[in-house]
Amino acid sequence: MCLSIQFNFQRLLRQFKDKYFVEDVKILLRVHDRSLKRLILLEKEFSFPAFLTALMALMGIFANGYKMVFHTYGSPEYAIPLICCLIFHVSHFLFLIIVASVTNEAAQEIGRFVHSLPFRFPAYPDLKAMCELQLNRRCGLTLWKIYTVDRSLVIASLGTLLTYGILIGTLGKDNK
Repeated sequence: MCLSIQFNFQRLLRQFKDKYFVEDVKILLRVHDRSLKRLILLEKEFSFPAFLTALMALMGIFANGYKMVFHTYGSPEYAIPLICCLIFHVSHFLFLIIVASVTNEAAQEIGRFVHSLPFRFPAYPDLKAMCELQLNRRCGLTLWKIYTVDRSLVIASLGTLLTYGILIGTLGKDNK
């Protein structure tokens, strides 16, 4: 669903840039309005499940990474299931965050372009009203309406996991 919305926003942006007639732009604004409604519905229905999915993936990354780094095993075969679980959780988390962040970026890019449309056609106040109506609806994909998903979330969350993993791993160890 995110990918279809993202592709729709990108296609709309290309079409907006090629249109020079107001009637064509109004038709594209109606399509943009439907795309925004789909994005709002997606946010409403899936922000909490996305939060839980990201949380569970991060917990899996932390648990498996901690076990892999701080526990000793008699042979390397014991680490293979941990590596497989770690790869699963990392790929699950990255897929969720990257797709949502790219969709948000596409929505922001087309929002900036829609914001500039009244200046391209200053003689049409009805076009300005249509643009303002769509700009008043700020929307984007979030994690349970707590955090708007962007690319920096990947680096921040993995850095936090690494930091806490090191802190917990060294907790209680004596330096001798």
